[in-house]
Amino acid sequence: MRQEGLLSFMKELELKMKKRKNVTSVVIKFMLQTLRFNLIFENV
Repeated sequence: MRQEGLLSFMKELELKMKKRKNVTSVVIKFMLQTLRFNLIFENV
């Protein structure tokens, strides 16, 4: 359940990033990748 909420949250962030492409979006993208990696690592 918690993972689904995070996924929808990531999708919203990705939509916001598409609207404004700047340094902040790159940082957020990096954080999202780290989040996904942590989720996979936790599930193992």
